[in-house]
Amino acid sequence: SINIFTLDEVLSSLDTITASIMLKFIKNFCMEMKLNTFVVSHVEMEADLFDEQVKVTKNMGFSDFEVI
Repeated sequence: SINIFTLDEVLSSLDTITASIMLKFIKNFCMEMKLNTFVVSHVEMEADLFDEQVKVTKNMGFSDFEVI
């Protein structure tokens, strides 16, 4: 079975406090369900809620990826 869960801009319309609460809920849910989760966002989020971060920037028409 596939264990990948992708969330694209799911928190973009939430205020900071609600987004933090939702991220903690999502993290706990995904840990219980043993899901590998990818969260896509264009706004800053609490880094300590994630195992890894990948920052994507555009450089001269190409995408640069940086694992943080």
